[in-house]
Amino acid sequence: MGILICSDFLCCGNVLKEPPANEINPDPAAVAIRQIEGLRARTAQFLGRVQAG
Repeated sequence: MGILICSDFLCCGNVLKEPPANEINPDPAAVAIRQIEGLRARTAQFLGRVQAG
């Protein structure tokens, strides 16, 4: 799968890596939160497809 699925999603270093602040993303912590939320959503969709068969 390439990504380990953890209960708290804190195992994926790429998701937690904060980008440098810039004009588009002035708050790097907010970017990391969006990335975590996106990982959670994608994982839930994946697991739903697997469970549906």
